[in-house]
Amino acid sequence: MLKRIAPLLHQTLRSIHTTFSRFLAIVAIVALGTGFFAGLMMTGPDMRQAMDTYYDDNHVWDIRLISTLGFSNDDIHQFDDVEGVRACMPNHTVDAIARMNDTQVAVRVSSFDTTMAQQFVDGHTYAAKDSSFDFLNRFQLVTGRLPQSPDECLAAAYAPHAQLSEGDIVDITSANEDLDKIFSTRHLRVVGTITSPLYPYTRSFGSTTIGSGSIDQYIFVPTSTFQQDFPYTELYISVEGADSVQSNSDAYKNIVGATKERLEAQKDRMSVFRQHEVQELAQSKLDEKKTEFEQQKNEAFEKLEAGESELARKHSKLQESWRKYTQGTSKLKASREAFESQKAASQNKLSQAQTRLATQEKTLLSTLRAQGMDVSSLEQAQTVLQQRIQDFKLRAQEGQTTGSKQVEDAATKKQFSTLDTPPFASDRSAQNTSSNRVARLHVPHAPFSQAASSLSKQTVSPDEQLQGLQQGLAGVQQLLAAKAKLQDERAVADKKLTHAEQELAQAQAKLDASYVRLQEGQKKYDEGARVLAQRKQELDDKFATVQKQLDDAQETIDTTDLPDIYILDRSQHEGAAIYHADTERMDALARVFPFMFFLVAALVSLTTMTRMVEDERILIGTYKALGYSTIQIATKYLVYALLAAGIGSVLGVGVLCQVLPLIIMKAYSVIYAIPLLPPPLPIKADVAVFSAGLGIGITLIATICSVLSSLREQPAPLMLPRAPKAGKRILLERIRPLWRRISFSWKVTLRNLFLYKKRLFMTVIGIAGCTALLLVGFGLHDAIWDIINKQYVDITHYQMTVGLNDHANDLDVQHVKDVLNQHPEIEHIDRVHTAHMAAKGEDDTLSSTHVDVVVPQSLDIFNKSITLKNRISGKQVPFDESSVVISEKLATLHHLRVGDTLVLFDRDKVGNSVGAGHKLTITGICENYVGTTVYIAPTIFAKISSSPVMYETLFIQAPDLKPGEQQQNIASELHSCDDVSLVAFSDETISLYRNMISVVDYVVAVLIISAILLAFIVLYNLTNINIEERLREIASLKVLGFTKREIYAYIFREVFLLSLLGDVFGLGVGVYLERFVVATAEVDYVMFSRTIHLESFVIAFVLTLVFTGLIVLVMTPKLNRIDMVESLKSVD
Repeated sequence: MLKRIAPLLHQTLRSIHTTFSRFLAIVAIVALGTGFFAGLMMTGPDMRQAMDTYYDDNHVWDIRLISTLGFSNDDIHQFDDVEGVRACMPNHTVDAIARMNDTQVAVRVSSFDTTMAQQFVDGHTYAAKDSSFDFLNRFQLVTGRLPQSPDECLAAAYAPHAQLSEGDIVDITSANEDLDKIFSTRHLRVVGTITSPLYPYTRSFGSTTIGSGSIDQYIFVPTSTFQQDFPYTELYISVEGADSVQSNSDAYKNIVGATKERLEAQKDRMSVFRQHEVQELAQSKLDEKKTEFEQQKNEAFEKLEAGESELARKHSKLQESWRKYTQGTSKLKASREAFESQKAASQNKLSQAQTRLATQEKTLLSTLRAQGMDVSSLEQAQTVLQQRIQDFKLRAQEGQTTGSKQVEDAATKKQFSTLDTPPFASDRSAQNTSSNRVARLHVPHAPFSQAASSLSKQTVSPDEQLQGLQQGLAGVQQLLAAKAKLQDERAVADKKLTHAEQELAQAQAKLDASYVRLQEGQKKYDEGARVLAQRKQELDDKFATVQKQLDDAQETIDTTDLPDIYILDRSQHEGAAIYHADTERMDALARVFPFMFFLVAALVSLTTMTRMVEDERILIGTYKALGYSTIQIATKYLVYALLAAGIGSVLGVGVLCQVLPLIIMKAYSVIYAIPLLPPPLPIKADVAVFSAGLGIGITLIATICSVLSSLREQPAPLMLPRAPKAGKRILLERIRPLWRRISFSWKVTLRNLFLYKKRLFMTVIGIAGCTALLLVGFGLHDAIWDIINKQYVDITHYQMTVGLNDHANDLDVQHVKDVLNQHPEIEHIDRVHTAHMAAKGEDDTLSSTHVDVVVPQSLDIFNKSITLKNRISGKQVPFDESSVVISEKLATLHHLRVGDTLVLFDRDKVGNSVGAGHKLTITGICENYVGTTVYIAPTIFAKISSSPVMYETLFIQAPDLKPGEQQQNIASELHSCDDVSLVAFSDETISLYRNMISVVDYVVAVLIISAILLAFIVLYNLTNINIEERLREIASLKVLGFTKREIYAYIFREVFLLSLLGDVFGLGVGVYLERFVVATAEVDYVMFSRTIHLESFVIAFVLTLVFTGLIVLVMTPKLNRIDMVESLKSVD
């Protein structure tokens, strides 16, 4: 038996030697197919292995617990005692808005144990429970050092939106809770940068309910940075045995799942325990507050009572002063009345005396004039009388007897006494004295009467005449003296009255001053009484408010709900989930792309082996004539194919399983902080065996198919060359006008194309597969890169987004708008409300999808910011007061159509859907590429919102706003506004997406290069076969005198035409294949473009023709080496 097989094996080796190029073609095509398939299939597992190694090396958590009431040390120790829990580590984590480098971003602040971290950094090792808790989630220090004080922190080394370095300052400005109850300090300085296994995805660090909805930076701070009484917010758990299996594997899920079930069983008990613990702690603090409140209340009321007593004392004193003032006023009034009365009386008596003196003067003067004295005044009368007495005395000396007459001084008077009116008219005796003195002022009437009588006598003695003159003189003198005295007394009285009036005025002024002082005192008293009453009211209000707060706090404590404890595994960790989704996406691509490679490889192998069998027909007939069985003869070709496919499989799997995963993981390292696996990369035996088996199996099947068709014939026909196929008219021949105008060489070419239909289909399908793969590669590039232009040019028209805090009001928004309107670059501002929610269909069994809800304030101008249109028709999607429009991606994920019911859910702190949801009817589906968005009319959203809608987000159109200084200036001005929590520019988002999708370019490049290699191999192999099966025909052409150019055209024209047909067919196949690949490669958050650029069609088409041209150049020397003698050999 072996003697019969040995010649076959020897002949097999000889066939390999003589057809080495054909052998290499099979090796190459199998190597490319199996290697590409195995490499892509290994990429996902290698990426998962890299993450698992990264997680195990850094003791990343297996289970994460989050409580709405936090955790205490007692809670942690109870969870630590659960079976399967190897280590527990508590942690504080708070999402906040922070100012850094003149910008405000959402930051996640987490605590860590500095002592344990220092041990890890120093390279020390310790058991899981050397300390109170194990140090899980170990970060890697990239630069700097660990914090040594509460105001120092570590920041992410790679953060595209908010890069920090050593020495930068981070100011925490706001959060969903009171910052003073959370942090002991809010002013932090960066002392080092790190990478953390908690954040493997460096382009986004998770979602949040504040700011833009995404975490832009994470920082780690010492535990002392948080307030001592601030509870732990989450608990990380390491599960025993979980690190011995690969993360996300079934074994890992079983191990972790068992511990998770035990924790779930303890959750209700721990919820009750935590509730009582929080209530007791809160009650203790509340009791302290109540005691402190009572003390403060008592002290305040004691001070208030003291103030009231002092105010009453001042009121009594003021009342006494008012009483004295009233008494003084009454006394002054009485004195003034007495003064006026006495003044009137004195004036009356002086007037009477003046009247009497005037009467006496008139009488006296009249008497004197009656005696012949021409006198008009007392002074003149005195002078005349004195002269007459002098004359009378002279006459008496002359002997005449002169009667003297005494003139009695009738003017008597009483002295005026001084008026002494004290300020308050208390000295009545002084007033009476003044009145008496006026009363005593009178002029005696008798002397004037006697004088007048004496002077009036007609016959008197001289003595009587003298006496009468003397009496008249004395009366005149006495009257003059009384008149002078009266004048003096009047002056004295006037002076006394003036003095008394001044004293009364002074007394009045003193009373007025006292009144002013009393009024001021009264005002002060009234103000004091008002302030005291106000203070009392304020204290009453304040104490009532505090009492209400205490009562509310007591009610809150008494009605404290059971905390929600979320038990999460790694599949619910955002960064790990994104990475795992990318690995699964690579698995999906591995299931799609290699299919085309294997299809083409099968066709090439079938063509190659068919050609080889045809070339060895005579040899096969000889073997059959010699008695070799069908199996023995087929074994030769199967061994040939097995050797070629085996070598190709080993080379392909061995090389590409190292190269492809390394290239792709290196590309993904741009957006992931997961270190690469050290070479050599692990090779999964099942993948390698399956890939090699698939490549070898396809080759062997193709070989069997080609051999069996020949082995069915008898030896005699096999030992003769196969008769040429009968010529047939082709369709063009029936078009006589066209056929007559075609040259001979073109006629031969066209006839040969359709004469050998098998070769035609093989070549066209092979080239079509290569073209389709090229188009898929370029189309995938278009689908990814079109996201930016379509989303940020065709759909969203704003270049800037400004978000305000939840407590901002219309005045705050208007202030921000005023700041923006100061810049001429701002063209339009649209005010909207945004919310982060979850959505799904009404009867949807899938989990809900995170969505961004946008509610415009004005429907009329909203289209200036966002264009809502249908992707296929390009028509505008109506948006009115009753509209609910969802993005196409959301509709695709949940199989939603217009008219279906959409259910919106609120989200809790871990992103889970909460509540029964709000049902809305979908009125439109719009084109949208980034994010899953729901646009809701204001009236519709108001119905489902639990609070008034606050349009706190601004979409700003500023196409002329330049990146750099202009943006920084506006951002600085906006961040200076107290309520601004977010300032984002579209070009930053565009830059972020470009960085993200640049990774896919590497994968696309790998696919394109692989397609190029496949196209080159296919074209080379098919062209080589075409030449080898027509060697005698080509030699005959040379004998017939065809020139080289004509021979080239005769052969290569067919190749070009077949390539052209394969190109056209491949473009059609590539369109459908690209759609499938794009749908497979899409992530949940992004929708790829469904449009393939014309350039991609042209490039794929031209590249195939270029490869054809290269193959022609390569195969031209082979045509030149064909010997014409071959055509003279006998076919027998």
